[in-house]
Amino acid sequence: MKLKITIPILIITSTLMTSAQTIGLTGSLNSYSFDIYQQIKVEDENLFFSPLSTYLALMIAYEGARSETKHEFDEILHINTPDLLDDIESYYSNLITWKDSSNFLNISNAIWIQDKYKILSTYPSNIQKYKADLRSVDFSKKNETVSEINNWVSEKTNNLIKNIVSTNDINEYTRLIISNAIYFIGKWAYEFDRRLTKPDDFYSISNDILQIDFMYQTEFLKYYENDEFQFVSIPYKGNDKSFCIILPQKRYGLTKIENGLDKALLDTIFNNLEYLKVILSIPKFKLETSVKLNIL
Repeated sequence: MKLKITIPILIITSTLMTSAQTIGLTGSLNSYSFDIYQQIKVEDENLFFSPLSTYLALMIAYEGARSETKHEFDEILHINTPDLLDDIESYYSNLITWKDSSNFLNISNAIWIQDKYKILSTYPSNIQKYKADLRSVDFSKKNETVSEINNWVSEKTNNLIKNIVSTNDINEYTRLIISNAIYFIGKWAYEFDRRLTKPDDFYSISNDILQIDFMYQTEFLKYYENDEFQFVSIPYKGNDKSFCIILPQKRYGLTKIENGLDKALLDTIFNNLEYLKVILSIPKFKLETSVKLNIL
């Protein structure tokens, strides 16, 4: 069976593996991810974000939480079983060691704490599972601290991200900053032939029709569809990480799909994936997004 997917409008999701995991740490992360997505999406605008980054930062903060604050973290992070955290060390270690000649994934965490500020004696050992740097700074020296944090993220992302904080992010009450950086380079398991790339019509959500270069490929890929959308998983080399695309069946059906995106839908998709021969066309694109999150 041949299926042709043309992608005039797309939503991109990044998954660790395309198999349904409805419980445990992956279930917690997926539920949290869609919660964040529904909060920060903006109608008629592109969005690029890493739920894993904020998830890990909040998990690091969670390690020092107690009483009511801890219960609030449980709710936000979907931590509904006491043994969920037992898997975090092996789960995280598998992520940060995913490197070979074709792919590179680097996940870095750091905690910047006010010099001589008292913390729980058990906290440094509790966060070792996240491979987090615990660094002492003086937040009263804003320029110096900002420079140190920004140099850290620049180093961890091969200079692709140069600034994550500014002096406006620090005030007289700042005692701790948690930073996370993810740097990923991946090669497709099935390379696109550059000779097949050619301009085609791209239909934006604002009804504009643009001429954009499209990449083309015919390959056996994991695929799912229903009356609302098509879904395809494009693996990177190693086949344990994938680039996933959701395409509305109707040209301007994106909003309805976005509103229904949640962990249950993702589980349904992953439970029903099958390998089919897919004729795939993907527009070349670049995305940048800056988002302010307020956790109350």
